[in-house]
Amino acid sequence: RDFHLAFSPERVDPGRTDAAAARELAARAQGEGVALLLLGNSFGSDDAAAGVARALKAGAPSLPLLQFPAQAAQLVAEAGGVLLLSLVSGRNPQYL
Repeated sequence: RDFHLAFSPERVDPGRTDAAAARELAARAQGEGVALLLLGNSFGSDDAAAGVARALKAGAPSLPLLQFPAQAAQLVAEAGGVLLLSLVSGRNPQYL
């Protein structure tokens, strides 16, 4: 039997994407067969992560949402998982 796995995530930076654009992007990504949504950035200076996460889940409720936060304060409840490596390999020496 043939086995094919296509992994195509869509990354969203909450510092550069507002909620309306995030919802539209998520709906389009779901329709085009994207496997999951990634939310985060490397700088940790953004307070919009929760609102963008809610918009992503509203636009694509069936897609998994994984977060790669620059700092622990950016964690949001809407994310189904967290890429912790982004904390220990990021720019914040507090997590090293």
